[in-house]
Amino acid sequence: MAKYSPKTAAYIGSENLEKPQIQARIRELRQKVEDKAIANVQERQKILTQIARTNTEDLLEISEDGRDTQIKREALSSPAVASIRTQQVALGRMPVRITRVSMIDKTKAIDILNKMDKTYTEGGNTYNINIDKMVVDARGKLQDALCRLAARAGESLLPEQTNE
Repeated sequence: MAKYSPKTAAYIGSENLEKPQIQARIRELRQKVEDKAIANVQERQKILTQIARTNTEDLLEISEDGRDTQIKREALSSPAVASIRTQQVALGRMPVRITRVSMIDKTKAIDILNKMDKTYTEGGNTYNINIDKMVVDARGKLQDALCRLAARAGESLLPEQTNE
């Protein structure tokens, strides 16, 4: 590590920040940090799938007598859990602990997954939408229609070639 005097450190630091190789290294390091901070598609799909598959029973343990509920450790880190609230109330002379677990909406998670997969269901039928294929198909159909129209008019869509 270079040691600069307090008088010249700011100037040399500023000068170093102007160097292309240092700027490139700073961009590279920032990109690495950003890449780690942002969930990729596979990570998002995994989280949404966990939400869709998790049931309240997966997160709670009920005592044998049914009077007490324990929250499993994995519930605390489950993406499916929106909130956990516990309160103690008196039921006659016996204290009872009530635990409420709010879950993230499974239907929304499934809807988002379907959008990511370009899949949707309507009237019991499942459709997979491939926009790229639709665009190619539409272009092909348009080109076919233009060729048929030109053939009816006795013209060619190709430019006429001249023999010169």
